[in-house]
Amino acid sequence: MTPPSPDDRLRQALDKFLSQGGSFVLPDGPPTGLLPEPPGGLPPDTKLHAALPTPPVIPRPPRREVSAPTPPPRTHRAVVTADAVLASLDHVVWSVSPDGQLVFLLGGAVERVLGQPADVFLDKTDGWTHAVPEADRPALRAAFARLPEAGSFAVEHRVGAKRVVSRGRLVRRPDGVPVRVDGTTTEVAESDVEARLRAKLTAAEERLREAGRLGTLGRLVTGVAHDFNNCLTVISGNAQLLRECLPPGDALRERADEILTHVGSAAGVTRQLVAFGRPTATAVGPTCPNAEVRGLERLLRRLVGDDITLDVLLTPGVHPVPVGAGALTQVLLNLVANARDATPGRGTVTVRTAEAPGRFVALTVTDTGVGMSPAVKARMFDPYFTTKGASGNGVGLATVAEIVRGAGGHIDVESLEGWGTSVRVYLPAADGPPAVAPPPPPAAPARLETILLVQDGTAVRDLSAVALQHAGYRVLEADDGAAGEERARLYAGPIDLLVTDVGLPKQDGRQLAAALRAARPGLKVLFVSGAALATPGEFLPKPYTTAELLAAVRKTLDN
Repeated sequence: MTPPSPDDRLRQALDKFLSQGGSFVLPDGPPTGLLPEPPGGLPPDTKLHAALPTPPVIPRPPRREVSAPTPPPRTHRAVVTADAVLASLDHVVWSVSPDGQLVFLLGGAVERVLGQPADVFLDKTDGWTHAVPEADRPALRAAFARLPEAGSFAVEHRVGAKRVVSRGRLVRRPDGVPVRVDGTTTEVAESDVEARLRAKLTAAEERLREAGRLGTLGRLVTGVAHDFNNCLTVISGNAQLLRECLPPGDALRERADEILTHVGSAAGVTRQLVAFGRPTATAVGPTCPNAEVRGLERLLRRLVGDDITLDVLLTPGVHPVPVGAGALTQVLLNLVANARDATPGRGTVTVRTAEAPGRFVALTVTDTGVGMSPAVKARMFDPYFTTKGASGNGVGLATVAEIVRGAGGHIDVESLEGWGTSVRVYLPAADGPPAVAPPPPPAAPARLETILLVQDGTAVRDLSAVALQHAGYRVLEADDGAAGEERARLYAGPIDLLVTDVGLPKQDGRQLAAALRAARPGLKVLFVSGAALATPGEFLPKPYTTAELLAAVRKTLDN
């Protein structure tokens, strides 16, 4: 066995020292290469037993026991259910039968979007369409009907006041048979611009409905005016006949004149009612502006009220204008009413007429009210534009503009905030001299002329027939358009003139005239009506006196 080398012995001694501590003792034996040999060497009998100082050796640290890591505290895992997911949605998810009628699943924001809890829809066989307005249901049903070919759909519709989009997809079995339709319904969020546009649209729809109500009222007023004018015509005609039978200076003759005066006033009120009810009945003219303003002055004073002074300044001899009396009345009433509304408290409204350069007649309405800003002035004639809030409908001034444009005129407006407004309407002057009173009734015709008189009012027809027969005309009578056409067909002789009311039962007076002119070329026609209407022939407004009737008949025959 080979003894350990000096170096090995030294290493063993070092290991012992490091592991057991105490003094470090060199091992016996020859010098080792690990320690330096003294100069000159050591004697052979020298033994190294000297204790060397302990070197500053850091002892090896004790081995640490590594403990197992402490597990984190146990936490409860969240349980996510289908109901919790559905409840967190901001839209509605659904699954329905292929025809959309039977609801299999309905979840999400059902009550917020559809306005009712889910149970309400699940209990109904038509549950899918239950919350949809009737007007929108056809589009939804059509989308379901197209699913077999299209496979999916997206339809925008309403649910109450909300706008929503419903999207659906058809689910089929492997053999292609439709099983159900899965989809969503999402509320459409409006932007600020869309909200403003929708508010304007709603306001416009309300104004349109108001205009429809005014149109219905206008038709009612026109019908009432027709019957009322028939009554006035009978009263006027009989008063005229009574007056002619009485000698001059008779007290009853004065009473007859009083009746005729009040009939004329009542006729003016009727024309004003028709002007309110039918603002587009403007084609008949010419009309003398001064006469129309004077006739309306009493009504205009009532219109402005007690706190506002009405000044009427009329230039003598102004030309007539090519606008019917009803249309001119509408222009005046709307302008004066607008001036009154712009004059809170006390103030003055002035109505004046004058000739204007370029063969125009100027009708001006001026107020001392609050005036208008440039923005309001720029839009004052726009349809449905109003600064009066709920009390205005934005129709009056738009109607004025339409009448003036239709007559070939124009409007100038001057306004300053805090100082008032002046609206100047320019209407073209009609050809000829200013309007004058109708001429006296002519003498009896030189030859016997035949007149077909078509009038649905029995009293008016009888009175007119008596007056015409008394003047020497042959009169054929009929009470409606169909009867008039039949009477003309059966009459073998010539018919010189058709006198017909415009508003007739069974057939309009204009249609009757067209039919008779086709059968009898050259037939002359005189239309009568309580409303100012465009007619293809001469026109006599109701109510009329027998003298006015005879004058109009003679004028038409001689034309």
